[in-house]
Amino acid sequence: MMHVAATGDSTGCIQVLAAKGEPVSPRDLDGLEPLHCAAMTGTPASVAWLLEHGADIEATTLESWGNKTPLMAASSTGNTGCGAFLIRRGAKVLKLDTRGHTVMGLVIEGKHISFVKMLIQEHPGQFETWMTDVSRGSPIHWAALAGSVDILRVLLDAAPPSWRIEALSNQDTTPLYEAVSKNKQDCAELLLKHGASVLTKCRGRTVIHRAARHDQVDLLRVMVQALPRNHTVDILADDGDTPLRHAAAWGKPESVRFLIEQGASALKKNDKVLTPIHAAAEQGCTECLQLLISALPAHESGLDIPGGELSATPLMYAAMAGKVDCAELLLANGASGQTRDAKDWTAAHHAAFSGSVGEMRLSSTRRGPHMTPRTRLQSQAPTFPLSRHFSTRDSL
Repeated sequence: MMHVAATGDSTGCIQVLAAKGEPVSPRDLDGLEPLHCAAMTGTPASVAWLLEHGADIEATTLESWGNKTPLMAASSTGNTGCGAFLIRRGAKVLKLDTRGHTVMGLVIEGKHISFVKMLIQEHPGQFETWMTDVSRGSPIHWAALAGSVDILRVLLDAAPPSWRIEALSNQDTTPLYEAVSKNKQDCAELLLKHGASVLTKCRGRTVIHRAARHDQVDLLRVMVQALPRNHTVDILADDGDTPLRHAAAWGKPESVRFLIEQGASALKKNDKVLTPIHAAAEQGCTECLQLLISALPAHESGLDIPGGELSATPLMYAAMAGKVDCAELLLANGASGQTRDAKDWTAAHHAAFSGSVGEMRLSSTRRGPHMTPRTRLQSQAPTFPLSRHFSTRDSL
């Protein structure tokens, strides 16, 4: 009964129950005490009475309820009045629940903006510590991840001079990366207005790579517009990959189309000397591959581009991966089945070696000088089996 009485504006009921011998701090099955209930939905008066009669301000629930203190309980429901009262009475704001969240993390997750403002006002010194100690990510990282643009705006406006918007968390991420990872465009735009850079690398790649890989075209458009003036969209990740190669490797045609429109090169090679065309051929996205082929410069001599340790062509990568449609598309646009790699293998050798999930026709004759990358091969070709092959896109 004491728990029920504590949940509302019922200090009188609490007093009556206590006078009848009810204990002040009984625990329910999850370890909640009446003080937790009062903090969540009660009033400061109820909280004050319970504290004055022996309730523990730092009492924690059982692990089944997150090891939460009364202050954390107040934060979970956004009860700002009770939260402020508990802080003034000495409640600790740095305690962690079972998920490693402090009270600030909990109110951001719950999107309780008034509670966030209260914490900043009541604990300005602690707020600065939260902001500058990014070992677990700053509150701005958390707000960007939660997608709460209103809370993000409050935090950015209150950020101390010592805080850097490009600060990396222990997950090697910036707040902008967190916003992009959750496809929170409004948060991303706000961070950009406050000076966030789209060129900062997180985990070896920029947010433009991240958006391209996940086909977040609207976000991708915002990120590209935020590039410094005259900066190429062919931004290199630590492994030399461009956003276009990421989009091709993950089969994202809308991102491929947009990046090509922004001037991305289909022939830009990464550290393994592989192009976006290699990536699309191996991934098996014919739409991506067709977009890339169509984007080749008029003077480009062909699709037999050597890449990787074996100097293999896109046709060979399609053959190794068993991507029949992509192999046929490459052949139709002038790729040669006679080109040999560093092992002196043709695409037919790779197809035969890979096993069998389908069939393709690989030309055994060299293209004539009149043939272009967009000219269909007319010659007859032997049939070879194809099979699946482990895709290097998993390393992206």
